[in-house]
Amino acid sequence: MEFSNIEIAAIVLGFLIRLGIPIALTSLLALFLKWLDKRWQAEAQADAVESAERVLLPLEQRPHCWEIHNCPPSLRNKCQAFAQPETPCWELFKTNEQLKPACKNCKVPPPEIIEMPVFV
Repeated sequence: MEFSNIEIAAIVLGFLIRLGIPIALTSLLALFLKWLDKRWQAEAQADAVESAERVLLPLEQRPHCWEIHNCPPSLRNKCQAFAQPETPCWELFKTNEQLKPACKNCKVPPPEIIEMPVFV
């Protein structure tokens, strides 16, 4: 049984459509995800360095939480931290000597929870 050129071309085209396109799309998606992961790691590392630099500053030179979070004046005036700027915000928001979960991921972290992430 002999195949004509058109039949061979149809078979090859069928393989390309059936296998080649999904493989190519999967490869493109993998490249995009690798690029996105590198970008996110760079952002996380920059945030960690920025937070660590803030913690190394003397307490009176550190930026206040309302400055970092750009709180509007209406929110600021109701905030305990704004009313007592000499006290670190995490000291005001502790409950039972525990930090609130929101404070653990804050850009103004207390010194005891700073951990420099290790990126590979």
